[in-house]
Amino acid sequence: MKKSHLVALAGGALLLAFAVGVNLYKSRQEAEILALTQAPAPAAPVAAPSKPGAPVAAPAKAVAPAAAPSKPGPPSLSPLLVRDHSISAGPADARVVLVEYFDPGCETCRVFAGYVKALLAAHPKQVRLVLRYAPFHQGADMMVAILEAARLQNRYWETLQVMYDTQQQWASHHHPQPERIWAVLPTAGVDVARIRQDILRPEIMQVVRQDMEDARTLGVRRTPAFFVNGKPLTDFGPNQLRDLVQAEVAAQYGG
Repeated sequence: MKKSHLVALAGGALLLAFAVGVNLYKSRQEAEILALTQAPAPAAPVAAPSKPGAPVAAPAKAVAPAAAPSKPGPPSLSPLLVRDHSISAGPADARVVLVEYFDPGCETCRVFAGYVKALLAAHPKQVRLVLRYAPFHQGADMMVAILEAARLQNRYWETLQVMYDTQQQWASHHHPQPERIWAVLPTAGVDVARIRQDILRPEIMQVVRQDMEDARTLGVRRTPAFFVNGKPLTDFGPNQLRDLVQAEVAAQYGG
């Protein structure tokens, strides 16, 4: 066999081995994330063994037939995905929960905000959005604190929209200037002086720290990162996110 043929065969074998290794790694990574995000069910209480000579309990009386099972409720998710402080949009009883770890200074997060709105509009009664913070960009931690302070004024979503609309003014990757956000905040209808005070509240700082800790535990290294009922979006893209949400809606509601 010619030397060129041997080299070609060896190269093909290496490429095949590499592809297999990548698939195995992705499968293992997805399984590990799923294990982290699935909340364990509480164990049923175990009755204590009776002591020798203890009276035997009387046979249980017949009981009425059990009531019809209630309708399925929202999924039970790990606190790594949903905390008590997490902001959300959509019905509380939705059986599909879309969790997004995002950064207000992330251009891709801004672009995906439109796709996420379209998904919520397409499934208004079936999907709930939960936002978590992963402020990786310079100055983004201050933006998160501003969002939480605006939330105290019931202007969270308006403030987030203003941040996205003006992102290029304050979040340039080459020269970020987060202080510029103060000039445009009034368009969100907030009391800016109050926000300047509230961003220093310890409970707001704790929200930022907790979300960052959860993001690290889940292995979130870039934004946006999506989870649908605990399942991570491993193949990134708007169509892939739509397909994952639609598959979960079909699984939970039929059709």
